[in-house]
Amino acid sequence: MTADAETVAVMGPAHGAAQHATRAGLGPEAMLSFLGELAEHSGNVLFVRGVDGRYLFANTAFGELLGRSSEDIVGRTTHDLVPAEYADGYVEHDELILRDGQTRTVQETAVDGAGQVRHFTTHKFAVTAPDGRRFAVGGLCVDVTDVVVERHSRFESETRFRAVFDHAPIGQIYSLVGGPIESVNEPMARILGYRPDEIVGRPFADFARPAELDRIKTAAATLLSGQVRSTSAIRRLVHRDGHEVPVRVTSALLRDESGAPQWFVSMAADITDEERTQAELASAHAAAVSSSQRLRLMHAIAAAANEAGTADELAPRVLSLVREYTGWRWGALVAWSPDGSATIRYPHGALPPEALAAVTRLVPATDDQVTLHEVVAEQVDGVAVAVVPLLDGTPPARQAFVFVPPAPHLTEDHRTLLTLLGIEAARVVERESTARRLRDSEARFRAVFESSPLPMGLTLGDSGAYAAVNDALCALVGRPAEELVGHSVRDFVHPDDAARTDPAGAAALAAPDGRSTVELRLRHSDGHYVTVIISLAWMDGPDGVRQLLAQMHDVTASRTVEEIQRRQAEEDPLTGLANRSQLSRLLAAHGRAGRSCTALFLDLDGFKAINDTHGHDAGDEVLIEIARRLRAAVRVGDLVSRIGGDEFVVVCPIEADAVAATVAVADRIERALAEPVALDSATTAVTASIGLATGLVDPRHPQALVQRADAAMYQAKRLGKDRLEIYTPELHERTMTRRRTENVLRNAIAEDRFIVHYQPIVDLADERVVGVEALVRLVDDHNNLVPPATFIEVAEESGLVVPMGNWVLHESCRAVVALRERTGLPLTLSVNIAARQVARADFAQAVLRTLAETGLPEESLTLELTESALLEADVATLDQLVQLRDRGVVVGLDDFGTGYSSLSYLRSFPVSHLKVDRSFVAGLGRERGTADGASGSDDLAIVRSVIRLAEDLGLRWIAEGVETAEQRDVLRSLGRGLGQGYLWSRPVPADDLLDLLLPASVS
Repeated sequence: MTADAETVAVMGPAHGAAQHATRAGLGPEAMLSFLGELAEHSGNVLFVRGVDGRYLFANTAFGELLGRSSEDIVGRTTHDLVPAEYADGYVEHDELILRDGQTRTVQETAVDGAGQVRHFTTHKFAVTAPDGRRFAVGGLCVDVTDVVVERHSRFESETRFRAVFDHAPIGQIYSLVGGPIESVNEPMARILGYRPDEIVGRPFADFARPAELDRIKTAAATLLSGQVRSTSAIRRLVHRDGHEVPVRVTSALLRDESGAPQWFVSMAADITDEERTQAELASAHAAAVSSSQRLRLMHAIAAAANEAGTADELAPRVLSLVREYTGWRWGALVAWSPDGSATIRYPHGALPPEALAAVTRLVPATDDQVTLHEVVAEQVDGVAVAVVPLLDGTPPARQAFVFVPPAPHLTEDHRTLLTLLGIEAARVVERESTARRLRDSEARFRAVFESSPLPMGLTLGDSGAYAAVNDALCALVGRPAEELVGHSVRDFVHPDDAARTDPAGAAALAAPDGRSTVELRLRHSDGHYVTVIISLAWMDGPDGVRQLLAQMHDVTASRTVEEIQRRQAEEDPLTGLANRSQLSRLLAAHGRAGRSCTALFLDLDGFKAINDTHGHDAGDEVLIEIARRLRAAVRVGDLVSRIGGDEFVVVCPIEADAVAATVAVADRIERALAEPVALDSATTAVTASIGLATGLVDPRHPQALVQRADAAMYQAKRLGKDRLEIYTPELHERTMTRRRTENVLRNAIAEDRFIVHYQPIVDLADERVVGVEALVRLVDDHNNLVPPATFIEVAEESGLVVPMGNWVLHESCRAVVALRERTGLPLTLSVNIAARQVARADFAQAVLRTLAETGLPEESLTLELTESALLEADVATLDQLVQLRDRGVVVGLDDFGTGYSSLSYLRSFPVSHLKVDRSFVAGLGRERGTADGASGSDDLAIVRSVIRLAEDLGLRWIAEGVETAEQRDVLRSLGRGLGQGYLWSRPVPADDLLDLLLPASVS
């Protein structure tokens, strides 16, 4: 086929267009021109797309649609020109037509050059070559956008209408003019109790009340006449179950395009709840009007009751008010006498004689017939009566308001009214009764007040001045009534108690029961004070003025006893200072408050000597004087306490930066103690060892501060007494070491971890062993021996030396008896005795019991005491030593010459031998001096003097610490005595002594 023929085929829908053109006498060029003109002037969009989807032809209308020229379209694909969502559909249609060759009309959408969506009805056909080959798709597009938009708008409008119609909150009905119901929504169907399909097709008259049909027809005629556009009315439609439903119906007429009437449309709202609410409002309004009238009446009755003082004053007013409100024909106040006869008073209205007689036959209500304010409605001889008892709090009622209503059955309104009348009348009766009782009570109170043995005073208002007092109060304070009336209790109260007088009255006023109590001290006319507990009670006086009644109970004697008991519990009976119990409470309070304090622990030096020299009465005088000086030296708020014989503790609360203030207190205490104390005609110097500790009081261990001060005091004792030592961390460490040692001692006593070593005592003349000295050793947790110097001092200070010493005495006696039996030697035993041991009241008996239990003869035991132990001994201790001496026990003086070395001790105490201290023996046989400055000749002179003194007094002597032959020879040259030391043996266990004892010589 030629190019011209193919072009003609493209431009024409029939494949034989070329032949037709030839027969018509037109050449191909003329035919193409004809077809082109036809495509341009057809008014429709024309196009041809090839099998590859590219446009082969597009007329001007197509180009204008897309905003392009025809030349710009040809050669492009559909996807080049329109969005893919539309182009995909075009291609799908084209492919279908190319496959089957069928002409199709399809709906297509495009976007014009302005970006607006356009809708088309497109007639598509296959373009076929002469040989039958389909090589393109032609299309003729008719723009139907306006039709589609209109159809869509109509659909949306109908959809909205149906939604409004179906889901409207009120009922809707569409009826043909002169015809049945065509449409009804669900709310309308619910109003009538039917399904919508049960209503459609029926006339509206089926659902209206017959009585309203004429009014409905008139309303329809009015709408048809065009006089109004709508009508509205309250109709009562008939529900499926037969009851009537009130609805508010609004109707309108709808006409067609020509103006002819077509439908009645009605909207109906169920107003059942609205009518019910209106009815309730109307009822409430009527009730409110009635309630207002009733309230005015009740107010008038209450006002009359407030103004009336008696039932007689109340009756005329309320009888009139009740009859005026109720319209009842008669009312009166009826009173019954004790014999039951009735008296009618203040009658209001008129009654026939027979009805009046019936009222007089009423009997008073009894307690099992009526409760407070109960209204009784009954018939008496055919006469209806309403009885309102006038109760004063307890039945039976002896008065009542009686009314004659039309019937015995009272309305709730009338019963409420009469109940209120009973309540208000009861208030009047109760007030009348109260006034009568008050008059009687006032008379009784006056009689009780004046004759009561309990002191009483009465004040008026808030003045505080007594308006009346009884004789008992006058006797209590020793003053006549004239001196008390017009005066306040503040004029007689102790100055320290004055601040509590006004708050006591205020507390009573604020208390729920108007009462309170207060304890005060009142000054007697002779000057002494009496302690009273005053019970205060506010009362209303007969004239309305408030009165304060004060009733007093004399507790002077009991408070005196309590004060004595308090002092006994909290004060030292000798000095009046705080005792240990009060000190503990104070420290605990400081601990809870988180307060810092300084504690000073004082121990008098040599106080025992004062007791021994001047007697215990003199010692008491010294303690009293020291207590007075301590009180004078401390500040206000500081506490001075006596916690033992001659031990005092001062506690000074301090601020964190005020330690210097308590040091100043300590200085004043030292200066105060420096002054001698006068005893009879003589004076004696008293010094003290003082320990000072400062810090925060531990609430868990409040005594720890005093314990630290105690440790510092012991340090002062060790350093020579008569001094003040401040607790330091180093002292703390020593204290802790001492405590650890003390714990070790306690455990050793409990676990029997002591052993005894023995050092031989020899006769210096021939060096025979004549006895042994028992020396205790401690075995520690590691089975090592602890030397005595480590624990003896702690044992003595802690008192553990007593059980330890008792064990050593018993064990050494047992061991020496065993040695005597094995060796046949009459060995003696020397045992060191501490001051605390010998001070015990049972010391002598304990020693003798030990000797009896072990079998050691009394004369074979020597008890060695230091000079300091003898210094602390009292008369009782001396008696025990004498008792032991008389039984044969030897008492020796250890370390003679190192202590006070008073010759009076040798005369006063039952001492049998002296022990020359090792410090003097060490210098014997040396020509040069010792480190302490003493020369060998000095030591020799001292030893010679001690030995000569002992021999002159008939005492034996023992030299200890003999370590060299030279020392032995010097001692031997000075006289006949005994010796012990490393020269012969160190202290060893008892079994190790056998090698020394069996030869009977250690030479």
